Amino acid sequence: MPILPLESAIVHYPWGSRRLLAQWQSRAVPVAQPEAELWMGAHPRAPSSSGGRLLSEIIAADPVAVLGGSVAARGDGSLPFLFKLLAVERPLSIQAHPDARQARDGYAREDAAGIPWDAPHRNYRDRNHKPEIVCALEPFWALSGFRPLAGISELLSEVDLPEIAPEVRRFTAGPGPASLKTLFVGLMDLEGDRKGRLLAQLVAAADRLGDARPEYPWLREISRLHPGDLGVLNVLLLNLVELAPGEALYCGAGRLHAYLRGFGVELMANSDNVLRGGLTSKHVDVRELTDVLTFEPGGADVLRPEGSVYRTPCRDFELSVVDLTRGGVYSAGADHGFEILVAIAGQAEIRTSAPESRCTFRRGETVAVTADTPGYEITGDLLAYKASAGAGRTAS
Repeated sequence: MPILPLESAIVHYPWGSRRLLAQWQSRAVPVAQPEAELWMGAHPRAPSSSGGRLLSEIIAADPVAVLGGSVAARGDGSLPFLFKLLAVERPLSIQAHPDARQARDGYAREDAAGIPWDAPHRNYRDRNHKPEIVCALEPFWALSGFRPLAGISELLSEVDLPEIAPEVRRFTAGPGPASLKTLFVGLMDLEGDRKGRLLAQLVAAADRLGDARPEYPWLREISRLHPGDLGVLNVLLLNLVELAPGEALYCGAGRLHAYLRGFGVELMANSDNVLRGGLTSKHVDVRELTDVLTFEPGGADVLRPEGSVYRTPCRDFELSVVDLTRGGVYSAGADHGFEILVAIAGQAEIRTSAPESRCTFRRGETVAVTADTPGYEITGDLLAYKASAGAGRTAS
């Protein structure tokens, strides 16, 4: 097949930006409503299309030719990943995603209970897991994974919240994954007067401590945006990370996280299973969230490309960068598999061989390369990111 230009849908959420995606696509700003995500893929909620045909229809017509034999064989003939651009103006919900077994079991359980697929209170909308990687295009702030235990104890001591002093003492007396889980569940379960007093003490502490740590401005901002929401406490429990452009975070199953602000590319398994713990008007199910969480503390591992590839343990996808801003040629052999490329900056030409074809590729555009497309080269002044479901690439 030739290189396929993609038309992809923008998804609107209140936390989105009225400028980032529009500027990238050279549209006038500000736009009328927040634009949060550009979905590039075949997910039924917001599928991409090419030449008037849905990408899912193109795949279904010949899965082996489009996806490649190994990818088509290991799944159900559908695209195993979903590629996105994220434009984060306000913090997303505190959330985590299930592993494959949890997703299958949860989907079956909610089906048996008669919960409609599109019900607002449904947790599992498909049977797939949802590991994901986000890579910063501009400075990008996130919460990711529980901090080292000593770091949690230090922060809780510094903010000094009398309302939860007993819970903090129990945690610091015997810190570990089990006591961390007990602390987390206890804090998220607070109600009534205790909840109100705790959140008031938290805001007062953040005001008192000023900008001594970057956590405190985030506590103030999130408390302002989500008054009365206990999810703000996770700023004290999770690693706060600022990614520089080109740096990435990988979130596997059970890793509690939230994206706070920035512009980035996100690549994930083709799923919409999200278990939320706060900072949202959507359905929150702390019990189900707790069941899938991993309470192993540690640092947030920031990823940088090895060569051009961001290495993760996930087999569903691979994220790589095509950086020709300093010259050079990007070459892919005929074994490249199915790929989606999104042009972040600049302009280039993509040229295939046997038969030869050419197309221009510039900022604001996305293209798909099917597995049966011949080997290709990209030349020009281009920064692009590539999502793939197969292997085989060389760069020179």
